[in-house]
Amino acid sequence: MSDIAKAVGLTKAGLYHHITGKQDLLFQILQYAFDEFERRVIEPAKQVDDPERRLPEIIRLHVRGMLEGGLEFTLLFSERLHLDDLQQVTIAQRTEGYMALVRATLQELATEGKLRDLDIHIATIHFLKTIAGIARIPK
Repeated sequence: MSDIAKAVGLTKAGLYHHITGKQDLLFQILQYAFDEFERRVIEPAKQVDDPERRLPEIIRLHVRGMLEGGLEFTLLFSERLHLDDLQQVTIAQRTEGYMALVRATLQELATEGKLRDLDIHIATIHFLKTIAGIARIPK
């Protein structure tokens, strides 16, 4: 916490004026990251009517967000287990909004006969984990 306070130009006590601890800091980072994620990925993807164009757009926007958005984008889906129960619920609800978009897109493609028979729920989780895994590839 001392390093963080120094990096943002505050004393440690000054930092604790804005947060209650490490867990709260992580929660605020994740909330900020989801705000940015919604602005940079979810909302633009929702504007694409054709699911066959929307799916690659979701991928492009998500990966671009990780590359340009900074570390917080890579934390979105992996660090919520370090939060308290109520904070985890909040982040899980926000994650579900993204997963619902991916699920709906895959379901539209399946309905149009453009996907093999697959479990949409499992495919959505795999989709999310695959993209999130890109951040873990050594540079």
